[in-house]
Amino acid sequence: MKHLIGDASIIVVCGPGGVGKTSLSAAIGLYAATQLRRKTLVLTVDPARRLATALGLADLTNAPQRVAIQGDDAPLYAAMLDAGQAWDNLIRTCAPDAQLAQEILDHPLYPNISQRFVQSREYVAADVLYSLVQANNFDLIVVDTPPSRNALDFVNAPDRMLDFLGSRFLQLLSVPSRNVVGRIATAPFYRVANLLLGGDFFKEILEFFALIRTLQPNFRIRSRSVQALLRAPSTKTITVSTADADVWQRSAELQAALQASGMRADDLVLNRIVDELAQHAPEPSVGVATDPHLQAVAQAAHDDLTIVRQRQHVVIESARQTGANIYLTPLLVQDDDRLAHLLQLADATRRHTV
Repeated sequence: MKHLIGDASIIVVCGPGGVGKTSLSAAIGLYAATQLRRKTLVLTVDPARRLATALGLADLTNAPQRVAIQGDDAPLYAAMLDAGQAWDNLIRTCAPDAQLAQEILDHPLYPNISQRFVQSREYVAADVLYSLVQANNFDLIVVDTPPSRNALDFVNAPDRMLDFLGSRFLQLLSVPSRNVVGRIATAPFYRVANLLLGGDFFKEILEFFALIRTLQPNFRIRSRSVQALLRAPSTKTITVSTADADVWQRSAELQAALQASGMRADDLVLNRIVDELAQHAPEPSVGVATDPHLQAVAQAAHDDLTIVRQRQHVVIESARQTGANIYLTPLLVQDDDRLAHLLQLADATRRHTV
């Protein structure tokens, strides 16, 4: 695990759904805090509450929360993205003054639009990461991302925001003068929109984006800073997969896309490997005497493990062809002590060598 963490100050954990990203993220954070004594934050972007469950916590919020570890004062913290609160903070940061920020926050369209434009949740998650780094309160931040597509959206969100801010569409909507808004309101299109939508809806849209235009310079600067942070040498991504062929294919595609986007994405974890179990599986005749039924059960179990080993070998060999640094984590029986289970997972993670 020490080599997997390496010299990174930010680790973004990515992969398809159901591969154990959250458990691995928590295990990395716990190991870094307890074994490396690095002040570590595990931040989940996934709206599911798996991280709290993995760490044995009742709940998580936007504010970093200390994780109590029995018999150890290790500096481990955890947090869960609150997209609404994060957007409010971003508006206040980028607005030229507090009055204009409040005008945007109070606008009736703000709650709806802030949740929907330009991969809203992914962008604000990347911005929260930037704010945490700027605050300089942690030695290591581990980001637990949602499944594959959203992980790419998280990485590419600053690029998309910059494209949006420079788009002709925003320029057309960002009418700088309320007089112009009034003139547009008399145009035939507005009259049709008014009939279809009712009230002053279209006018509200124009006014809202006129307010948003005032944020544009600071949004641009901040988006470029977030963009640079995600591609900095101190930021690395870890792609997680299982040895299932279909899952591996999706993970391989994700890792290639991350590398193409300029991320440091050279590490791959194959999770839930049962190779160790299969390697030491007893022969069907051992310990079952001469009972035909027990021999049949033992034979079936041995054959199943052999098949699993063969399939895992194919995936591992395919992973080696990517040139990635490959790490294997074993399939472990869930321990009632969740933190002990995570430490066991961290300790069992090993670099694959030929």
